[in-house]
Amino acid sequence: MAERDIRAVVSDVDETLVIDGQRLPSAEVQAVAHGLRANGISLHTATARSHGLHLPIVGPLDLRDNHCTQI
Repeated sequence: MAERDIRAVVSDVDETLVIDGQRLPSAEVQAVAHGLRANGISLHTATARSHGLHLPIVGPLDLRDNHCTQI
Protein backbone atom coordinates (compact mmCIF):
# COMPACT_ATOMS: atom_id res chain seq x y z
CA MET A 1 0.00 0.00 0.00
CA ALA A 2 1.29 3.46 -0.88
CA GLU A 3 2.21 5.86 1.91
CA ARG A 4 -0.15 8.81 2.32
CA ASP A 5 0.55 12.13 3.95
CA ILE A 6 -2.07 13.44 6.34
CA ARG A 7 -2.31 17.19 5.95
CA ALA A 8 -5.48 18.03 7.84
CA VAL A 9 -7.95 16.67 10.38
CA VAL A 10 -11.53 17.97 10.55
CA SER A 11 -13.58 17.52 13.70
CA ASP A 12 -16.95 18.46 15.09
CA VAL A 13 -16.82 20.30 18.44
CA ASP A 14 -19.65 19.04 20.65
CA GLU A 15 -19.21 15.48 21.95
CA THR A 16 -15.96 15.20 19.99
CA LEU A 17 -13.55 17.92 21.14
CA VAL A 18 -15.72 19.00 24.06
CA ILE A 19 -17.52 16.26 25.99
CA ASP A 20 -20.88 16.95 27.64
CA GLY A 21 -20.43 18.92 30.84
CA GLN A 22 -17.06 20.40 29.87
CA ARG A 23 -16.60 24.05 28.98
CA LEU A 24 -13.25 23.62 27.22
CA PRO A 25 -11.40 20.80 25.48
CA SER A 26 -9.58 18.54 27.95
CA ALA A 27 -5.82 18.76 28.45
CA GLU A 28 -5.50 15.58 26.38
CA VAL A 29 -7.43 17.08 23.43
CA GLN A 30 -5.35 20.26 23.67
CA ALA A 31 -2.11 18.22 23.64
CA VAL A 32 -3.24 16.31 20.55
CA ALA A 33 -4.19 19.55 18.77
CA HIS A 34 -0.79 21.07 19.52
CA GLY A 35 0.92 17.82 18.46
CA LEU A 36 -0.86 17.89 15.12
CA ARG A 37 0.31 21.46 14.52
CA ALA A 38 3.86 20.57 15.56
CA ASN A 39 3.83 17.83 12.91
CA GLY A 40 2.51 20.09 10.17
CA ILE A 41 -1.06 18.78 10.30
CA SER A 42 -3.78 21.40 10.56
CA LEU A 43 -6.82 20.80 12.74
CA HIS A 44 -10.08 22.28 11.49
CA THR A 45 -13.40 22.41 13.30
CA ALA A 46 -16.94 22.55 12.01
CA THR A 47 -19.90 23.36 14.22
CA ALA A 48 -23.43 24.67 14.25
CA ARG A 49 -22.46 26.93 17.16
CA SER A 50 -22.37 30.64 16.50
CA HIS A 51 -18.96 32.18 15.95
CA GLY A 52 -19.06 33.89 19.37
CA LEU A 53 -19.81 30.65 21.22
CA HIS A 54 -17.23 28.72 19.22
CA LEU A 55 -14.18 30.95 19.74
CA PRO A 56 -13.71 30.43 23.50
CA ILE A 57 -13.79 26.68 23.00
CA VAL A 58 -11.25 26.52 20.21
CA GLY A 59 -8.98 29.22 21.61
CA PRO A 60 -6.92 26.76 23.70
CA LEU A 61 -6.40 24.63 20.58
CA ASP A 62 -4.59 27.45 18.71
CA LEU A 63 -6.53 26.84 15.50
CA ARG A 64 -6.06 30.36 14.22
CA ASP A 65 -8.62 30.64 11.40
CA ASN A 66 -9.18 26.92 10.84
CA HIS A 67 -12.81 26.75 11.88
CA CYS A 68 -16.23 26.88 10.29
CA THR A 69 -19.27 28.13 12.20
CA GLN A 70 -22.80 29.00 11.29
CA ILE A 71 -23.30 32.57 10.18
